[in-house]
Amino acid sequence: MRVLSAFLLILGVFGSLASGQSDVAGWKSSLLAEPTLSKVEAKTELRKFDLSGVWTAAENTTIFGFIGKNYRRIRIKIISAEKTADPFVYNVTGASLVGDTFRRFKGTIAITNARMFKVVEPEFAKEAKVKKRGIVLANYNFIEEGTGSHSGTFSGTAFSAVYIDTAGKLHYDELEGFADGFSNNQFAGEWRSKDGKVTLVCNWGDSRIPLSGDLDIGDGEFSPNPKYFKNGWQSYHDAYVNQNAAALKEEQREWWKERKN
Repeated sequence: MRVLSAFLLILGVFGSLASGQSDVAGWKSSLLAEPTLSKVEAKTELRKFDLSGVWTAAENTTIFGFIGKNYRRIRIKIISAEKTADPFVYNVTGASLVGDTFRRFKGTIAITNARMFKVVEPEFAKEAKVKKRGIVLANYNFIEEGTGSHSGTFSGTAFSAVYIDTAGKLHYDELEGFADGFSNNQFAGEWRSKDGKVTLVCNWGDSRIPLSGDLDIGDGEFSPNPKYFKNGWQSYHDAYVNQNAAALKEEQREWWKERKN
C-alpha cells in the first residue's frame, strides 16, 4: 500500500474511534506520531514556499463539512489565501453556507508543523518527479461578517498533504486521489458565535471529513448516512446516487459567487 493512502487509512480509523467529534488534540497527536513520517521538524523548510494554492486547489463539489452534533451540513469555500510578511502565516478570505444562511469570512492560517514521509514511491519519483512528500499542520482562525447570532468564528487545527518536485516547486498532493479513503485539507475545530453563547463542533475537508463519526458511511469515497439526510445531505444523495438533475445542479452551483454583499 502506498505511503499516503496507508497514512490516511490510519487517520480514518482514528477518526471513527475517537471519543466524540471534537478530539482535535488527539487527532493532531496521531498525525505527528505516524511512523511513516520523519520525526524531524521540517517547518523551516517551508519558509521559501508559497502554500496559498494548497487551500484553494480542490473543486467545491469535493469539499464536505458539518456543524453541530447532529452533523448539519455546512459548505465552506476558501476563496483566496495570501502569504504575509511572516512566512508561516497566510491571510484568507472565504464563505460559509448553512441552509440559507450565507456568511463571508476573513482570517488566518498559521503553520505550526511540517513533517516529511520517510519514503517516496519510485513510480511517483519517476512519473511526477516527486522529490519529497509531507504533511503540514496549521492553526486557523476565520471570522465571519455580521453581528447576529448566526455570525461567529471558526478555529481549530488544519492538515494538508503536499509534495515537492525535483524542480523545487510545492504542490497540493493529489497523487493518490484515485485511492480509497483519499482526503486532503482537513479542518477540525469549532464554530463559536460572536456573542459567546453558542459553541458548535465544525469540521470539513476535501473528499472526506475529519472526526466525522457515523456521518460518513462510505468505503472508497464519502457517503452520508441516511439518518442525517434531513440535516442538509439529501441533495448530495439525490445528485450522486439517484442522478437527479435538479440535485446535481444544486451540488455543482458556485454558491459563494451568488452573494455580492
